Amino acid sequence: MTAWRWRLAAMGIVLVAAASRMYAPAWDGGFALHPDERFLIGVAESTPLWGDPCRAAADFPYGTLPLYALRPLLAFAPNADPLLAARLLAALVGTALVAAAMGWGRLLAGRGGALLAGGLMAVAPFPIQQGHFYTVDPWAALFASLAILLTYRRRWGASGVMLAWALASKVSLVWALPVPLLMAARRGWPALRRYAAALSIGFAVADPALLLHLHCWRGPLVQAGMAAGRYLFSYTEQYLGTWPWLYPLWQMGLWGLGLPAALLGAGGWGWAGLKGR
Repeated sequence: MTAWRWRLAAMGIVLVAAASRMYAPAWDGGFALHPDERFLIGVAESTPLWGDPCRAAADFPYGTLPLYALRPLLAFAPNADPLLAARLLAALVGTALVAAAMGWGRLLAGRGGALLAGGLMAVAPFPIQQGHFYTVDPWAALFASLAILLTYRRRWGASGVMLAWALASKVSLVWALPVPLLMAARRGWPALRRYAAALSIGFAVADPALLLHLHCWRGPLVQAGMAAGRYLFSYTEQYLGTWPWLYPLWQMGLWGLGLPAALLGAGGWGWAGLKGR
């Protein structure tokens, strides 16, 4: 495939991704039926820029970067519907996540891999759904994906900032931290020092609440306990008795990424493992 045809195809995939995520933003009639979205927007409306979200919600469980990103939109367009403004931002983040998937595809399998990864991500059911309400998960996924991608390109400073922003979106993304740290350490002390400095500064700027207010750790710790099964809530009872690992993987394939993407991803992971890569 020639370069201009590849670029045209890539642009087409991005446009499909944007259209599918921006379609029908008022899908619930403007009632904000998604509870996480309603909670996050409510806290954003009650928190000043760079303010402490835990003063508005004592058990605020998320990172503050998506909240702080929404605040300027609400401040500069006070007459706009905050729900629609937030969903526009969610659709843009979701589209950027498709572009990040294309970047990974090109790194691993060339131009064809980029189109395959981007195409599958553009039409995957759950990411399209996530583009229709404002939650922190697409933000965390985008920044974590970019962080690891930049690590492979040995751009330590940019990778550190991206991972800091992933943590500032959802603290549970700490599982992504060992990979770039180990890769930076293998390149020597200058790379590791640059990465650690970028990570620290990026997190301090994007999520100062967790550093300045210890009571803000209560929400993330409760969420971690819930995910580990130590706390049981009414909306988590449905997972009792399910198989660890297998159940979420099956759900991800059936309803999340779709079976083609899930099977190709699992097959590629297994093939790379057999090849020792």
